[in-house]
Amino acid sequence: MSDDDGSGDASSDTDGQQPAFPFTDAENHWARDAILFVKQKGWFEGREDATFAPNEGLTRAQAASVLVSTLELKPTDSLGQSFSDVSRDYWAWEAIEIAKQHHIFEGRRDGTFGPEERLTREQMAVVFDSIFQHLYDDAKKSDPVHFTDVPTDRWSYDAIAAVNQQDFFYGNEKNQFRPSDTVKRAEMAVVLTNAADRIALYKNDSIFPSVLQNGSQGADVTLAQFHLKKLGKFHGDATGVFDSKMEEAVRSFQRDEHLAVDGSIGPNTAEKLLEASKE
Repeated sequence: MSDDDGSGDASSDTDGQQPAFPFTDAENHWARDAILFVKQKGWFEGREDATFAPNEGLTRAQAASVLVSTLELKPTDSLGQSFSDVSRDYWAWEAIEIAKQHHIFEGRRDGTFGPEERLTREQMAVVFDSIFQHLYDDAKKSDPVHFTDVPTDRWSYDAIAAVNQQDFFYGNEKNQFRPSDTVKRAEMAVVLTNAADRIALYKNDSIFPSVLQNGSQGADVTLAQFHLKKLGKFHGDATGVFDSKMEEAVRSFQRDEHLAVDGSIGPNTAEKLLEASKE
């Protein structure tokens, strides 16, 4: 886990104090803010050379490791060697076995797992659907889904439709989902960030466990900036620092939503922020 627990504890006003971005190859990446958030949460780490490799494809082993870490999954039974191609000395052996026990990942009919195989977008959609479907927002289940490259008879259609309706995954500007494309590490960071509220529910946690205000720092602040940015209220890069610029963004949002205007993010503002950013 990260040293930063994301609690958002308040300190003194933090104007002008911008922490260094943790990865040398992702500071200007389109998924920068999500990458910062998952790093702060300790869900998805980078490399020893301070890079994240955002455009690199995600392997099945990496996906299993990230999800087991993110969901804080524990073994339900003693761990064995379920797959002929995943030995006990393989770096992700434990995570793969735990993921199997929780029915997040299954192997092949031939008894292999394919740990180094790249995961596709539709495969990841199926994984997320299987994990979170019991936590879906029922009001969104009837939202229309129209991807030109995902016919209704495709094996993964239901999962793709569901994760799109729940605002986990999106398509591109051409209304394509690209189901057979490899999931990039950056895309995984974005999906985890989009699903942060369901991840909290899955773990019986609160998405924003404490009030955020000027002086707060950490992953919770980054997530709030991520959502405020989607709504056009916060401009610039997410920093994880609640300063006067963010306070004004919160006040603007509160005014628009007819909430009490105090510039802090308590339970009411947090709930409305998550709701508005997913409309």
